Amino acid sequence: MRPSNTKPWGEVKDRLNQKLRGWKAYFQLGSTARAYRAVDEYVEERVRHFLRRRHKVSTQGTREFSMRRIYGEMGIYRLRGPLGDAGS
Repeated sequence: MRPSNTKPWGEVKDRLNQKLRGWKAYFQLGSTARAYRAVDEYVEERVRHFLRRRHKVSTQGTREFSMRRIYGEMGIYRLRGPLGDAGS
């Protein structure tokens, strides 16, 4: 996600999800738990940073763009599967 990206959120989300699904399919052999966790955390951080810039949020953005909101309401694909009740 580039800082100069002005495409609608739906297009940005769809392209990111496409890349994440492809990555998961390519690397699904072997032990993936640690890699998936690292990628999910990185994606969450970068999406939050992108949205903070786009919406001119001056804080860290964790309240406005929580993990639950990013992977739930905003529809970003999570390699480790949907969030459970614990939010892990």
